[in-house]
Amino acid sequence: MNLREKLNIILLSESKEDVKWQITNYIVECINKNKYPSIIDISNNCYIAKSSIVRYAKSFGLEGYKEFINKIKFEDQNSYKTITTIKNDLTKGNEQFFLFKNSIINFVNEADEYLSILEDIKIEILKAKRIYIHSSYEFDTIANYLKNFLIIINKNVVYSEHKKTTSAILDYIEETDLQIFLVAGVDNNYLETIFAYSMANNKSKKILISSTSQSNKFIACDISLVINFSDDYSKIYDKEIKMFYILKQLLILLEKENDSIDLRNLKHRF
Repeated sequence: MNLREKLNIILLSESKEDVKWQITNYIVECINKNKYPSIIDISNNCYIAKSSIVRYAKSFGLEGYKEFINKIKFEDQNSYKTITTIKNDLTKGNEQFFLFKNSIINFVNEADEYLSILEDIKIEILKAKRIYIHSSYEFDTIANYLKNFLIIINKNVVYSEHKKTTSAILDYIEETDLQIFLVAGVDNNYLETIFAYSMANNKSKKILISSTSQSNKFIACDISLVINFSDDYSKIYDKEIKMFYILKQLLILLEKENDSIDLRNLKHRF
């Protein structure tokens, strides 16, 4: 369930006298007008203390209001604006379809160059005592899929969509552990902070799978797989399809090391 859906549930279930309902109602009214209110906007218009608004954001498992509103923006860009863009593209006829098809075919052909890097990633995954996955919002689905597969092959995996819990476990990471950073899109400040802390405070191996635009913020990893994704939000599904293709190649390599795993049956496990 995304944040927009959770906000709608609050409006239906909470009392209008409740502070949570009042904050939610104001935020929803704003985003329905394509506006994303600041914490000051909410405080001034709802006569609610900033500290109460921060607690409200944290109730969703987030660090604070900035992360809350950034996640709302991300969901809108991917779930709403993108759908409108796709509908407009469809009116242009077959040209858009063939452009999309060719972009995927070209990517699959170019992706062969990643196989040696994926082989190295496979080796580190199999060697690791424990695996920590850190992900951008844009790759949460990818991260969950990878986490579930690693659990099936009996790897000890730590990953949470509630980003605020991540910092609490960083001091427990050991040298024999592995950290995987899945990075794309924008608003990755919290990931950059986690990465900088990890580089300074632990000696675990670190793997980066990143878009070209974000890779320069995560340098000096033990293994880096940099993929030339588009940062155009109207092409978000291109990015997901391409990333799932790369992930599938990695899972196939891991499957070869685990005879009991059949990727064809994975869909029944998630």
